[in-house]
Amino acid sequence: MDMDNLNISNLSDMMSSDEVSKVQDISIQCIRDILDSFHIALVNYDNYKEFLEKVPYKRYMDLAAVIRVSVQGVRYPVISNEFLEYFGLEWETLYDMVLRYRQEHTSFIFDTFLNVMLSFGADEADSAMDVPPIFLLTNKNLQFGSSVLLYEGITEDIYNRLGCEYAVIPANTNEVMIVPLDADETDMEMAKEIRSFVSYINEHILRPEEYLSDEIYYYDSNEKKLNILQ
Repeated sequence: MDMDNLNISNLSDMMSSDEVSKVQDISIQCIRDILDSFHIALVNYDNYKEFLEKVPYKRYMDLAAVIRVSVQGVRYPVISNEFLEYFGLEWETLYDMVLRYRQEHTSFIFDTFLNVMLSFGADEADSAMDVPPIFLLTNKNLQFGSSVLLYEGITEDIYNRLGCEYAVIPANTNEVMIVPLDADETDMEMAKEIRSFVSYINEHILRPEEYLSDEIYYYDSNEKKLNILQ
């Protein structure tokens, strides 16, 4: 699987000397200075269970949230337990800092799937198609966009925008689909059909490192949170 962890032994090879100097000060202020290099990423817990023994993470239903770092010469390695211990960092403190920074500086995209397609150059004639009301949730970078689900208040905000409960289909690590649910079961059946389609894509088309989940999540307005649909 395409998932490296950021260890101390190879830190100097992955960061510039200036970045290493900042990190080695072991101060929260210095971490704040390079927060733009840190990203929250969701991965499938079962698929990465062995790897997750080496890195700090936060469990989220059948997923796990890790912190990835954009550094020179390496493609987004994951912060390791060794990294935290060496620099005297608390996982919860770093996680909260990175998540708060991302929510404040990386805006999210929430729009119909069709509108998003059109914004990226799809044929405008497609706008005449009779398509179900499927929404796309991601971030402006279209990278690790599924982590927008972790933004504080986002699930309730989506509920308020839609005016109804909804299903979340974790399409891949970069985006999730949102399906509004009405009072009858037709929309839920549609969500299950979409899940079958996504499962096919997960198995036959999607790169393994982009796979997120075959589950459907359901927003419960009474509990004000997402749960795995049973």
